[in-house]
Amino acid sequence: MKSILDAIGHAGSKGLVLLNVRSTQLMRVHLLLLKGLLEERGMQGIFVSVDRPHQYVVHLSRMHKINIGGLTFVDAIGRFSGDRKTEEGNIGLLAGPFNINNLPSALTTWARSVGGDLMDPNKGGFVMIDNPASLVPYNNFQKIEFLLSNLMGVFGDDKNILVPLIIDGEKSGHLYDISRPLCVGEVNVAELMAANAEVIKAEDQNMNIGFTRTGE
Repeated sequence: MKSILDAIGHAGSKGLVLLNVRSTQLMRVHLLLLKGLLEERGMQGIFVSVDRPHQYVVHLSRMHKINIGGLTFVDAIGRFSGDRKTEEGNIGLLAGPFNINNLPSALTTWARSVGGDLMDPNKGGFVMIDNPASLVPYNNFQKIEFLLSNLMGVFGDDKNILVPLIIDGEKSGHLYDISRPLCVGEVNVAELMAANAEVIKAEDQNMNIGFTRTGE
């Protein structure tokens, strides 16, 4: 977690930062970031669910004892997944992933409805989209590019808002390439995690501890 946060800090602590993450590690990196940004950095955040309903992230966060009290969920697939609840608490429903380019205007409207800022202006904030690659089947690349280009404008240029953009650069190469010019920095999390795994492996061997790591 610390290695990823430090790397993001070097790449750019404000704006869109592109994270190259293997698809098999997407949820693990999301949880590491949520714990680091919410608990370690004391930030507030918005989590846009386009791949799975927000309840899945809530369940995993609770299972890993991550305090998500400072997190607001925008469930962009809720109305297509049998979730017919009205908006309540810190959960908002967007009308599906097919018009994700409407997200900036939807967030602006939502901000007005709750009296202004979506986040405390005195605290740093972040916005995460659980899996930008899952938008591709529903939208053309122009819509996705429009979303990414206009997302920061919702909060204002003076706000300290971080947008970690988590994409598998190998599996979703075109999306990764069109996202790169929009970002202030880039972090190869896949290489970072591989390097850390080698360090842990070497330490385990030096300590001569026999055990098997299971699960994530």
